[in-house]
Amino acid sequence: MSLQERLMTDLKSAMRAADVPRREAIRMLRAAILNEEIEVQRPLEDDEALRVIERLVKRHRDSIEQFEKGGRPDLVAHERAQMAVIQAYLPERIGPADLAEQVQAAILQTGARGRSDSGKVMQVLAAQLRGKADLSEVSRIVREQLSA
Repeated sequence: MSLQERLMTDLKSAMRAADVPRREAIRMLRAAILNEEIEVQRPLEDDEALRVIERLVKRHRDSIEQFEKGGRPDLVAHERAQMAVIQAYLPERIGPADLAEQVQAAILQTGARGRSDSGKVMQVLAAQLRGKADLSEVSRIVREQLSA
């Protein structure tokens, strides 16, 4: 089942169950994917849709941070609820041990020697780990391992 089909199925079940927060989150996600499809003028592949989901999750994290600074616990709770629904559509996250192992394998694969080669390593890892790990965290681990 494609991501789009899964979203429609989940939207229908949320509507039947009168689950308003879940329904709103799925509708927002579908709208973001549709807007991206309009922009690129073709239907999105699942990996492209995952990038849209990652952007939405990042946007929710930023909103949560701002609402916490502003002392708005009601909006923080709303954003967290929506982010939880959206994150369910991302693939399962990789653990820290597996992540470090994959970084080391990519460093060996590319023959990277120092921090200046981190771009080559990240190019390999981004393709492998998109949606499975926070790429900024991966980048930090790559820089640490190349510095050592």
